[in-house]
Amino acid sequence: MGAAIVQVGLGGMTGPMGLLVGDAASRMLGSGTLMKRAWRESGDSIKRASWKGMWKQALRYRRFPLLSTWPTLLNGVLLQIPFLLLTASFGAHVVGLYSLAQRVLGMPVGLIGGAVSQVYMAEAARLAQQEPEKVPPLFWKTVKHLALIGLPILVLMAVIAPWGFGFVFGSDWGESGEYVRMMSLMFYLQFLSIPIGNNLVVFERQDLHLLREVVRIVMTAAVVGIAVFEELRPLTTVALLSASGMAGYLLHAFLSWWAMKRGIAAMIAGDVQAERDVIQEPLFLPGWLEFNRIKWNVSPLHVHFETKQDELPRLDAVLYLNREGRIVRPPLNPYLALHFQSTNTSHAFRITSQWNKVVPAFVEKMRTLGLGTPLFMTPDVEDVRPWQWAGFQTSVRYTYHLDLPYDLQKADTGVRNRIKKAARLGYFCKRTTSTAEVWECLKATEERQGFEHQLTVDDLEMARRCMGDDHLLGYVCCSPEGVPVSSAYVLHAPGGVAIGWLAGAKKEHLNAGAVQLLDLFIFEDLERCGAAGVDLVGANIPSVAQAKSYWGGKLVPYFVIEQPGGRAFLQGVRNWLRWMNGKSR
Repeated sequence: MGAAIVQVGLGGMTGPMGLLVGDAASRMLGSGTLMKRAWRESGDSIKRASWKGMWKQALRYRRFPLLSTWPTLLNGVLLQIPFLLLTASFGAHVVGLYSLAQRVLGMPVGLIGGAVSQVYMAEAARLAQQEPEKVPPLFWKTVKHLALIGLPILVLMAVIAPWGFGFVFGSDWGESGEYVRMMSLMFYLQFLSIPIGNNLVVFERQDLHLLREVVRIVMTAAVVGIAVFEELRPLTTVALLSASGMAGYLLHAFLSWWAMKRGIAAMIAGDVQAERDVIQEPLFLPGWLEFNRIKWNVSPLHVHFETKQDELPRLDAVLYLNREGRIVRPPLNPYLALHFQSTNTSHAFRITSQWNKVVPAFVEKMRTLGLGTPLFMTPDVEDVRPWQWAGFQTSVRYTYHLDLPYDLQKADTGVRNRIKKAARLGYFCKRTTSTAEVWECLKATEERQGFEHQLTVDDLEMARRCMGDDHLLGYVCCSPEGVPVSSAYVLHAPGGVAIGWLAGAKKEHLNAGAVQLLDLFIFEDLERCGAAGVDLVGANIPSVAQAKSYWGGKLVPYFVIEQPGGRAFLQGVRNWLRWMNGKSR
């Protein structure tokens, strides 16, 4: 406001030259105020700055001037193209109508959108550095609120403008109201996309900014060509310009979302990569996280908690966040990736004490983010009281563990007999890198049992590319004719417990012992690969639990953590009624 008063005041006193001098003075005044504030708030940091440090930062952020200059130039050209087109084709009258419509629609964009844009950029930049997992919720919250604010404005403009402009501005300007109706949806999309477009700056994707402006100017040039060669009417030309603008702002919003998604994934992948030499467990493997990110559209977040920096005890976990920023368990994920490391002690009370020191911070993190689905803890988690004390609901499930090397004498006689039968009939097993061989057996199980793995053969190939053949181990058992009849995928990290991920078999070969022969082959191969054991994953369906028990493994419990809510309450009531019914008998 002060700058405007200075400029207008000098212009009124000295004419045109005063406007120029006033503009320069107002800019100097604003810059001086900004410098004074910066010195007051960050003077100590400025004093410590060195030429070497400034040069390093200049190199670090060199993409900003190199790539931002051209989009700014193209955007300036883009803004003038409609005026040049309308002037050349229809004259000053139509340009005036178009300009009035643009100014009226631009007011809410400039006032509300500009203010929101500044707040969003500051908050997104802060979260990207400190808590990147919270940027997507901020993104969608901003879009939602802007959509709700802008919708009544859009409807009001579209309905009232065609007759309201003539009433407010005079009959000569009535046609401008029709332009407003044509352009209202374009400005609505601009209203939504401009604040979130700051993601391109926050995540340093000036290349996408340049791409966006190139595409927009090409689309606008195409509209110019169509309007000139087809000799379109003014209203039709404005409609085409509006359609081109809508496509441009949709592209703007998409690229902003894409920059955020890829930027956060890169940050998290960097955190996980830094931990790869410390945690050698299948569910912490970077390839496994990448597969889940791509397939299930979630954001993996690596978190760690410790009492003192770089000291034990320490807890590491990988949380998967959905679009709303809530924690979810992606399909086909057996457990939450969690690793606790205590100090070098064998005293149980000390381990428990250390657990209770680091876990509450993790529980609070989960409580803050919220659970979108129940989470399955790894069997290593034996104490879930911190979650219970925080109000989470807990329940128990079971799985079977086998230690390696495996002793076949632990298996039931029926298992051993089936293995002998399959070998006698000529069945044989092998490691495979062919996802098609594994897939045909998985598909057979789906058709037989009436369920879906929610995977395609392309998904399996993508998982294999992400994880590599050393961590995603594929196995098949073939008939004497060499046709795959039973298959499995196992998640493996040397020295850890392998996890049986997927398995399937063709019905006509079940009684021949193909499944049991393949399982034994897998156990022996995992031993050669350095696995300490294997988790058969799941013993909670009677028929499945019985089949797995025949291998003689250890029945191991694991806990399920759920957000307190109506579902958990109803389950508790159901269990209580069952208990009371049994007690009354």
